[in-house]
Amino acid sequence: MHTFSHAVKQYIAIIRACQLWFHGAHLASRGAGFVGDHAELLSEIYTAHAGHLDATIEKAIGITNDESFSSPIETTAMALKVLTSFPQPHQATALATMSFGLKLEQLYIEFLNELFKTLEDRGELSLGFNDFIMADANNHESFVYKLQQRAKTELEN
Repeated sequence: MHTFSHAVKQYIAIIRACQLWFHGAHLASRGAGFVGDHAELLSEIYTAHAGHLDATIEKAIGITNDESFSSPIETTAMALKVLTSFPQPHQATALATMSFGLKLEQLYIEFLNELFKTLEDRGELSLGFNDFIMADANNHESFVYKLQQRAKTELEN
């Protein structure tokens, strides 16, 4: 189960990174789109990641009986690697923040595809975890749509 553990710890870390980044974007939102960005879109995304983080850790512990999945130090250290590759929301314009958020969500979905393939190829993908990953990808594809629409400039209309 070594591959499963490593892959799922990466999954937990990227969820944490997304939750932290989108929460920061939520708090730093400003400008003409403030109300929609702050109260709706960014809030929806960071709370989805936060809830899924808890569910993922519980599922991993349930599958493996390994409580190290709950390690805040290991998760945060791994999440920091993802976070440092994206500009901080408070340092970007509102429109740039949406563009960066879109790229982060696309990276997240790409990671889910790779995670699924890796676990499936190694025969380590249970039916329940298969469904868990699929439901997560489905949810975040809707966020990609919303961020794509929000990141468009007036000149693209």
